[in-house]
Amino acid sequence: MGTPVSCEICFNSLREEIVKRVKNFSGEESNAWSTSADSSGVKNWIEDCWESAIRVFKVYYIICKLSAISYQLSAISYQLSAISYQLSAISYQLSAISYQLSAISYQLSAISYQLSAISYQLSAISYQLSANGVCNRLEACATL
Repeated sequence: MGTPVSCEICFNSLREEIVKRVKNFSGEESNAWSTSADSSGVKNWIEDCWESAIRVFKVYYIICKLSAISYQLSAISYQLSAISYQLSAISYQLSAISYQLSAISYQLSAISYQLSAISYQLSAISYQLSANGVCNRLEACATL
């Protein structure tokens, strides 16, 4: 994982600020990063500060990255919740359709029973007519 450009800019700005403050503090106009013997103590102090600042910024960068990951996971969680609600709505709709189909099935069964009852009534009428001999007389009339 490389250091992002924005962090490099922050680090460089911090370095420039440290160098400027050390120059103001020591009164030196020379580069505080030089290797001359008289500025080696200042250079070491600046390098220590700089390394500490880099560590702090790296920790801050890691925290920012973890926060971004956390937000992404939260967004995914919300999307999954939305999908779950949609699936629940679909499930309720399918249940409603199932109940409607069951009601239609019961209505068709009732119609079937009514038609069966009518069929039995017609059969009973037919048997009664046969018993009375009406059918026999009608057959006799039909053959004439």
